[in-house]
Amino acid sequence: MRATFIIGLSFLFAVSRQVYPGFYAALPPWTHQFTDSILSMAVVCGVILNLIFLIGERRVQSVLIESKGKDSLTHLSQTLRTKGKEWLVHPADLKRAIPSRNSCA
Repeated sequence: MRATFIIGLSFLFAVSRQVYPGFYAALPPWTHQFTDSILSMAVVCGVILNLIFLIGERRVQSVLIESKGKDSLTHLSQTLRTKGKEWLVHPADLKRAIPSRNSCA
């Protein structure tokens, strides 16, 4: 949804160059490097909108699992179960992930 919104607004902003050429001609000279081309207007608008919509969007969390000998796989399974609920992982995905822990050994 966000990508469609960004693309649509960028396209409308770029097309406005052809619809209102007098407005863009009256802008200060330093803006002409961005407003003389429809493509450059769309790219600049898309980048700015993407940066605005990404504010607060990404949340990265990592889990460090230390090796505790033969108990490390059990610890990994317990961590997957507890963190999976916190991360809102679908239970069916957790059921598939926990048996695959044996490939980590």
